[in-house]
Amino acid sequence: MEKVSVNSITIQVAAHSTREEAEQHLIRLSAKGFEGRIRTPDTSKGDKYFRVWVGEFSTNDEAESFAAQLQEEGFHTYIRRIQ
Repeated sequence: MEKVSVNSITIQVAAHSTREEAEQHLIRLSAKGFEGRIRTPDTSKGDKYFRVWVGEFSTNDEAESFAAQLQEEGFHTYIRRIQ
C-alpha cells in the first residue's frame, strides 16, 4: 500500500468487504482519469473494510474542490483526515 502523510486529508469513495470489490472500484476510477489506492483493513482494531481513497490534501478546501470533480463523475465522496 502507498504511504500517506499523517494528518493529511483524503477522499474516500468506497468501502468494500473484499479486496476484489475494491480493485473493481479502482478500475472505475482509472477509467474516469482518477488515481486511487486501497487502504487495507486494520483487523487489530476490528476494521473489516477495504477502503478506496483518492488524493492527499493539506486543506479541506482542496479536498472539497477535488471531491466535487469526483461527484460530477458519479462517485460518492467522504472527506476524511488520515491519522
